[in-house]
Amino acid sequence: GFTGVFDFPTKYAVTDVVCRGAAPGGLAAILSEDDAYPDARKLYTFLDNHDTKRIRAECPSDAAVADALRLLAHLRGTPVITWGTEWAADGAEEP
Repeated sequence: GFTGVFDFPTKYAVTDVVCRGAAPGGLAAILSEDDAYPDARKLYTFLDNHDTKRIRAECPSDAAVADALRLLAHLRGTPVITWGTEWAADGAEEP
C-alpha cells in the first residue's frame, strides 16, 4: 500500500476557485468526500508538480498565487511545494 498519494482533485478545485473565480462550493464538494480515503490527512496537497502547469501560469496575479498558497497551508493533508514555486517560476509546460 501507499503511505500517501497526490491529491489531484483538491489541486484542481483550489486552482478553479482561487485562479479562475469558480464558486467555492466545488472545493467544498471535494473536501466533503474525504471519507472515501482511509485517512485524508495522508494526502499530499499541491498546487503544481512535475505533471502539471506551474500555479503561476494558472493564476492571473501574484496575489492569487499567494492566496492559493495560503489556502494550501491550511487544508488537511501534507502540503507539497514544488521547487521554483517559492520564487514564482512560470511554466505552462512541464518539465
